[in-house]
Amino acid sequence: MKNLSRLGFVFFICIVVPLLSMAQSVQTNTFIQGVVNFDDQYEAVLNFPESKAEDNNMIVPISKSGNFAFKFPLQKWSFVKLTIIPKARNQQLALNFPLYLQPGSKTSMQLNYNDTSYLTLKANNLSGSNKALVLYSNYRYQKMKYWYMYPPKTDEVKTAMMQYFDQVKKLDAKYKIGSTAVRNYLQAWAMNDYIDNLTSQSARNKEMKLDQLVFDIPLSPAVVYNKPQALMLSETFRCLDEYVRVMNTSNIEEINPAKKTASKMNFVKKQFTNEAIKNLFYERELAEYIRKFRITDKTNFEADQNTFNKLADFISSTEKKNELINQFSNLQYTLAGASLPPIHLKDRNGNEVALSNFKGKNIYIDLWASWCIPCIQEIPNLHQLEEEYKDKNIVFLSISIDEDKTAWQNKMKELKLEGHQLETGASGFEKMMNVQGIPHFILYDSDGKLLHYKAPRPGTQEIRNIFNSLK
Repeated sequence: MKNLSRLGFVFFICIVVPLLSMAQSVQTNTFIQGVVNFDDQYEAVLNFPESKAEDNNMIVPISKSGNFAFKFPLQKWSFVKLTIIPKARNQQLALNFPLYLQPGSKTSMQLNYNDTSYLTLKANNLSGSNKALVLYSNYRYQKMKYWYMYPPKTDEVKTAMMQYFDQVKKLDAKYKIGSTAVRNYLQAWAMNDYIDNLTSQSARNKEMKLDQLVFDIPLSPAVVYNKPQALMLSETFRCLDEYVRVMNTSNIEEINPAKKTASKMNFVKKQFTNEAIKNLFYERELAEYIRKFRITDKTNFEADQNTFNKLADFISSTEKKNELINQFSNLQYTLAGASLPPIHLKDRNGNEVALSNFKGKNIYIDLWASWCIPCIQEIPNLHQLEEEYKDKNIVFLSISIDEDKTAWQNKMKELKLEGHQLETGASGFEKMMNVQGIPHFILYDSDGKLLHYKAPRPGTQEIRNIFNSLK
């Protein structure tokens, strides 16, 4: 009997447990079919906000008659975001809304869009929860237009913005939302709309001041943002940051950036229990701290680094903490006199090129991208400057930060770009140099020391004066 029991246990461990695990990980094809009153100049994009993949979008064409279809695997009930967008990105965004789908489900819908009523949901097989999600998307769009044209009076703003929460309650009552996840999502969406619109109305109305009273509401942000669905909305961090700014009165007079940041993060640590939302806040706050930080004295940088390391201790992920610490450490490369960073770039053929290879010449770097119109407008000036100083000890490097390498290659061919055309590859050069916008020009001397972190643009007399003084 003992042997049989052992055999049964072994069978359970070796056969049943793996089968259960496989069942949990099976992905089932899921379908969305739709028709919309757009033509083939538009395309449909499906985004998976719960996915951790870098590229979590699916794009399908829309036919001339407005039909589109998605087929994709799902492992569990999941949120997806459907967007209909023009192929010509110079046009305005058409429409977008979330859906909450079961693996293996087949969703169909007929949509009608116009500039007045935004989105009308016609024939469909949507669940009550998904109807609520689509209709709330429509409601908020119409309200956003209305508040812009007819802003409420100062003493009526809070009451007016409470309508977002009222609409969620109405949709819940009408469509009997059975999913807690959908209800949490809608509440977070309404909270973001409430805070966003209060902030925008405050910016337009100088008489209005946001204070703690605006958050004296039945549904507290501290409750709403503790739910995991809040993280699926891109506006959540911005709205959470505004909530913290208003409610954290302990650092109103604080001017030291490190102490101010620590105060905000301590406030979030006390207010929230959701580790994911806390870590999101810490990471974004520290990324902003790095972005705004400027080294003024190299001798104090070690102390600055120690201060930042202590701030990074708020983050639970060792990998993310070390990544941010390294980003802060790299700021030393932005200080005048700093050496060339020890990185490798890639040329147009994919070959690695060490930045140090150009040491011995003065190095004028243009950081740009194929999609950056101001960058492209500077290219004729750059060519002219390079021609004027072709006999001087200066090398011109154009370094693309394009993620889409094909777009970079195509733009080089279109513009007939020659010379040293490079891309950042895996170097992270633009992050290392804390570049906040492009085009961004950098100048090193022939010894590989940083002369100008933000060098003048190629079309200016100022850069010519600098070049004329170089040895």
